Amino acid sequence: MSGTRSSRTPMIRVLLSVLAWAGVPAAVFGTASVVSAENTNSAMGVIMAATSVTALLFLMALRHPRLRERADVPVGEFVLSTNWTMYREEIIRLWIYIPIGVLMLLWAFGDGLLVPLYTAAAALCLFKTVRAIRAMRHRNTWIGAVHRPVLGVVLGCLPTAAVFGLFGLVLMAVSSALTWQVVLRCAIAGVAVFVAALTTLWAVPTAKD
Repeated sequence: MSGTRSSRTPMIRVLLSVLAWAGVPAAVFGTASVVSAENTNSAMGVIMAATSVTALLFLMALRHPRLRERADVPVGEFVLSTNWTMYREEIIRLWIYIPIGVLMLLWAFGDGLLVPLYTAAAALCLFKTVRAIRAMRHRNTWIGAVHRPVLGVVLGCLPTAAVFGLFGLVLMAVSSALTWQVVLRCAIAGVAVFVAALTTLWAVPTAKD
């Protein structure tokens, strides 16, 4: 019985990861439904700000010993510079693919001949995001480290606030488009992006799995 349950665990993790990523387009489209076309770019900035804030809150929560233990992040590995050195290439990819993917999803909500192109570009960016996160996990396994590269995923989501988030907030505030409906839906989409990234990391098997 325990062997059957153990064999099902990776499948369950993959299924949850797929469901988490399926929730990202749904959440982004929910944002697009309350944002006018001229504020689409600004909405992307607010979503990225929400993603960054979620990553920052998660990073702060990791200081709790019990959560850090559940995330397989030993105390000695709680150094962002170490993870930047180890996963620099993958982190930079996340900085690029996540914002562009969200923007393409927002553009794909509109009508026009370019919608299939935007949808395909968004799918490609999300696929590249998943591959970058999987590469973090595999590299972690190859070098024999015992912790999961959770901090690498956090670093991949944090800088988007500085680059896109503040810019988007300023633009929406100036245009008076920053209503509570927009903020709420952007927050949901931002959290969905970060959760999907974490579940991807969790779903990739390691040698000990």
